[in-house]
Amino acid sequence: MELQQRLLVTFVAELDERLRTLEQGLLALERAPRGEEREAILLELFRAAHSLKGAAWSVGIEPIERVCHWLEDVFAMVRDGRRQLDASLFELLLACVDAIRESGARLRRGEDAGGNVRALLPRLQTALAVPVEEPAPAMPASESPAPERTMRDGMVRLDAARLDALLAGSGELFVARRRLEVRRDEAGRLLERVRQTRLQLRAAGRHSGTSAGNMQLTKSPDPAAEQLRELDRQLDRFIAGFASDQAAIDRAAETLDAAIRTARMLPFSEACHGLERMVRDMSRIGRKQIRLAISGEDVELDRSVIEALKDPLMHLVRNAADHGIESADIRRAAGKSIAGTIQVSATLHGQGVMIAVEDDGRGLDYAAIRAAARLRDLPEGDDAQLSRYIFRPGFSTLRAPSEVSGRGIGLDAVRSSVEAVRGTVDVTSEPGRGTRFTMRLPLTVTTIRALLVGIGSDILAIDTSNVVGLARIAPADVRVVRGRETAIISNSPVPLISLARALGRVEPVPALARLPVVVAARGERRVGFIVDSLLGEQQILVRRLGPRLAGVRKVSGATILPTGRLALIVNASELIDSALAMTNGRPVTELATTRPASRRRILLAEDSLTTRALEKSILEGAGYEVIAAADGLEAWQVLLRQGADLVVSDIEMPRMDGFALTEAIRASEKFRDLPVILVTGRDAEPERARGLAAGANRYLVKSAFDQQTLLEAVASLV
Repeated sequence: MELQQRLLVTFVAELDERLRTLEQGLLALERAPRGEEREAILLELFRAAHSLKGAAWSVGIEPIERVCHWLEDVFAMVRDGRRQLDASLFELLLACVDAIRESGARLRRGEDAGGNVRALLPRLQTALAVPVEEPAPAMPASESPAPERTMRDGMVRLDAARLDALLAGSGELFVARRRLEVRRDEAGRLLERVRQTRLQLRAAGRHSGTSAGNMQLTKSPDPAAEQLRELDRQLDRFIAGFASDQAAIDRAAETLDAAIRTARMLPFSEACHGLERMVRDMSRIGRKQIRLAISGEDVELDRSVIEALKDPLMHLVRNAADHGIESADIRRAAGKSIAGTIQVSATLHGQGVMIAVEDDGRGLDYAAIRAAARLRDLPEGDDAQLSRYIFRPGFSTLRAPSEVSGRGIGLDAVRSSVEAVRGTVDVTSEPGRGTRFTMRLPLTVTTIRALLVGIGSDILAIDTSNVVGLARIAPADVRVVRGRETAIISNSPVPLISLARALGRVEPVPALARLPVVVAARGERRVGFIVDSLLGEQQILVRRLGPRLAGVRKVSGATILPTGRLALIVNASELIDSALAMTNGRPVTELATTRPASRRRILLAEDSLTTRALEKSILEGAGYEVIAAADGLEAWQVLLRQGADLVVSDIEMPRMDGFALTEAIRASEKFRDLPVILVTGRDAEPERARGLAAGANRYLVKSAFDQQTLLEAVASLV
């Protein structure tokens, strides 16, 4: 049984490859190639069907085996001229591919493979008027397909989860290497202190060995000085050996990391699978002529980036075919070629890749977008601002959805998927000429080069691919342009906002004569973010925040610094959009002179280290003093010792959960009026009722909360 299960897993993996060959071959054959090209395609189709039939037989999947047997008959008959390819046969052949793919999905779910495959068999017999049990005609000896191996010599299949685990291990090794650098620097500082101590002892020895009126120094050996000299030599040897070992570890780790990353790289063509078939089907549904052109298929990207690209590409190409490309009559009247073109391209761009989806259709309807914006009370602006509205959730200009799109969900999903891998998406359009969507993505999502900045006591990381400049400005250099504070940086006006305010925090008070500014860009849009300090640039390992914090859009991840401190990675694209939509906060001149008010103390109880660090960072950034506890019992003990002005508590915690902590607070004579906010990952009405019954003042659900929601709840209670 275990062997059968392993064979089934292997079969399902092979199924995808064979189906891709069948689908691509059929689409190529439909373009009516001639001569040797047609023969080569038919031979490849026959081989794919033959191999899939044998694989299905080996694991006992009889419905797929029978359909593949029939496909062999078809390809052999077409090759021999006994059956002509027409539109109805192509539709049936592609329906077979879809049915087998659906069977594969059923097998993955542990279900029977039958379904649509069995339902097709009578149609297949009728289509060719031959019994499907008849053996497939043998291929000529010169063309007989040689037995295929599942993989080429020297190649093995590697489960994606195992590859992810290898990459995670390499990432941990990366962090450990960075910590070694810190330890080496600490040893160097220790050596320097030993040498300074030796010098001080030598100077003290000279003075103690000098008699009044006599400058002669003592000649007696000093045991302490000798020990320090020996310690100096040993430390020197240790540091030299440490540096040599570290260099060897670095070389080995870098080789391993490069090998793992290379193994994870896939060609861009993997993300484009299915686009040609979709355009073909939509052309028939919409009675249009559409040509799909794909370039840059060999550009390699990390597997996770490829996976994140599949849905956005499908959405964008579908929209281009449905909304962008006009009917033949409209294109002819506009002086265009009858056949519309959708171009999908991938090009390397710096440390990332630029993916473009462009059509030569009607372009965006700015009048309709402006009308839809008015209905939603959105501010009207130029065409560039209007075009950004189409990425909003539920935004649509269609009065009724079409058969394949127009429900206002596609472009929001595109933006979310792209930003999930720290990418950006922009759109440009020219009415009557076409539309171009441009996605900029990193080649890999596990490590980035980041600029570290300080805000209050927190350290934040900004992907350097979003940073286009650094500056220090005096408050006197700030001017108000179109109602927004602006400074001239690199000969261009740049709008300013404090990074703290852009993150929804209370703005800090940097008492500096010149304020550090990070200029970040998203396409042509630039914003200067004022920070407290610029801490340097380094390679960091990106850690995800997890599903409970997926709604915090302005933060895309976190990293552990070599010092052991946590730094949050900000989503620069989201911050830029948010900052440009904000009105000005306190002027920069006030930021340099205002003093903070007295701080209120918040007790935070949360057992998740990452969530605790994030919530602590949010609250401290808003100007509160925060005392963190790992569970309810520790929080109760801290409360008894130090007191607090408000408690923010998770519900599910060891030793004492949030409900019990709230009940203990309400039962206390001293703390019964203390405000309590319960934060949970479960939006269940019984839990909400229980939390309020226990005496909580607010009940927040993590899946729906962002930092502003938390800060507003806190501000309303203290």
